[in-house]
Amino acid sequence: GKGAPILDPFCGTGSVLLAAAELGCFTCGFEIDPRVLEFGKVDAKTGKKLDVITNFKDYGFNKPLFLIRGDVHKSPLLKVVDDEVESRCRDSNSGSGRSDKLDLDKIELRIKQMEVAFQGIV
Repeated sequence: GKGAPILDPFCGTGSVLLAAAELGCFTCGFEIDPRVLEFGKVDAKTGKKLDVITNFKDYGFNKPLFLIRGDVHKSPLLKVVDDEVESRCRDSNSGSGRSDKLDLDKIELRIKQMEVAFQGIV
């Protein structure tokens, strides 16, 4: 919903992020190919520049909170989520009675830390 953070781990030229922006979400993305983040990949049919930043401008949206060029599989964010899932499974197997829910506050804090760390990257 409006104001929710959306992270697209394989954002490409930003179609999912654009849909989320249309709904009023805060958008963030990972992409391994720098051409589709900001530098412009060219559409073979039309010759138009295709990238996330251009697409956001074309649709009149503010650019995403952050775009990270890199392999999402090596992201510190995934480490936080993996740690939470592993902890939940371990606690579930031990009979501790811990809730099956992820610690969303911890994940949200880590996302905010990443936003600060990656400000200005794209």
